[in-house]
Amino acid sequence: MKTRRLNSDEFFWIFAAFFLPCVILMLSLNKAPDLLFSSITRQVRDISDMKATIARGRIFYSDVLCDILTRRFYPSYIICFLIGGNLGTFLIRLFFYLRFGLLSVGIYLFSSWHVKNSYLWSAILGVACSVSAVGIVASTNPQIMNVMIVMPFAACFADSLMRHDTKYDFWSAVVCFSLFIMGGIYGLLTGPIFMLFIVLFFKGLIGTARIGSVIKAYGVSLICQLPLITALAFAGMHFIDIATEFENSRVTFKYFDLLTTMLDGTEITIPQAGFNAVMSVSILVLMLAILFFLNRSIPFKAKACCIVFIIF
Repeated sequence: MKTRRLNSDEFFWIFAAFFLPCVILMLSLNKAPDLLFSSITRQVRDISDMKATIARGRIFYSDVLCDILTRRFYPSYIICFLIGGNLGTFLIRLFFYLRFGLLSVGIYLFSSWHVKNSYLWSAILGVACSVSAVGIVASTNPQIMNVMIVMPFAACFADSLMRHDTKYDFWSAVVCFSLFIMGGIYGLLTGPIFMLFIVLFFKGLIGTARIGSVIKAYGVSLICQLPLITALAFAGMHFIDIATEFENSRVTFKYFDLLTTMLDGTEITIPQAGFNAVMSVSILVLMLAILFFLNRSIPFKAKACCIVFIIF
């Protein structure tokens, strides 16, 4: 992604895209403390339990190391763990809100710099996506939220690499792709699928995209992450029951059931037997999706790629 100078107008809209989601979440989620503090209190309790474990000299036990690698290996947890006390608890709460701002800024930059939308619409899109039901649900698990934050930035660097293919773009993309490791097992599983979508999407959109450069950059990022990936895989084999995980994540509802419960006005208060769809999509998003597929300036290949991944 080429370096560029930010003018005063663009700086204002980037600040707005970052600041508004944080304010919206502070004002709204305080009225739903169970949803807001489930992630925060869990992290505070985990840090307290982990310090007690270390105090008993069990830090080098395999189950403790596996637990750290599979569920707690991300920067904010490590920082709060090292600081501890009231300041650590404050930082956990602060990071909870800042993640929404970072996600909004990433979407803004992709929309403004790469899709070439206006500053205003890019900021609206970033804020709307950040405070959507998907973002709020993801925020209850910091690792999943970290993956969501990396995605728009990875899309930005992948786009720049396919368009320009300079050394700066290549190594910037490598660093960005490597950040998927902050999502732990979620990042390792989501990263390849997301990068495949980005490559196919921009191939259909640009036509002359340099797919090989992106694949090479992602491969180099995996090599850089190899020590952590190896440790994570070893930890996962000893800490996670794969068969149980697949059974718990098995889809038990029909695709049509998901579609009929995604729109505004639908409320599911008690999970129904055999039904666990939790997605929510507003009418605005549905209208934008329809306009996307009706837009004649968007190549058919890009639309087909989106349809395939939506169904997938």
